Amino acid sequence: MSVSLCITFAEFQQYVPYKALLLVAAIIHEVLCIYKMHGFIPKESKLSSEALDSAFNTMVPKLEAVLSHAYHGPKLNAMLEEWANLGMTGYTPIGRPAAAQDSNHFDIILD
Repeated sequence: MSVSLCITFAEFQQYVPYKALLLVAAIIHEVLCIYKMHGFIPKESKLSSEALDSAFNTMVPKLEAVLSHAYHGPKLNAMLEEWANLGMTGYTPIGRPAAAQDSNHFDIILD
């Protein structure tokens, strides 16, 4: 998430909105579907707004189920707040020294 997005839209300063999360998930879903179909992503590939809308709408009740879960709902909300905070201040891996974070922006952090 870009810092300018966080500054422009107040809701991104406190948490990542659910609709933004679903939109990103729908885009990733469609890219993976294209990859599944072709075995690669053709240069001329385009995302269909109808397919994105369908994926988005299919995920809405699934997100609602997660949010209503006693354990996973609060955990998701805490994660979305953390993502917004990271977007406002820049990415800092938890438990990593400052030198390590500059070396590779694509480290996978499992905690």
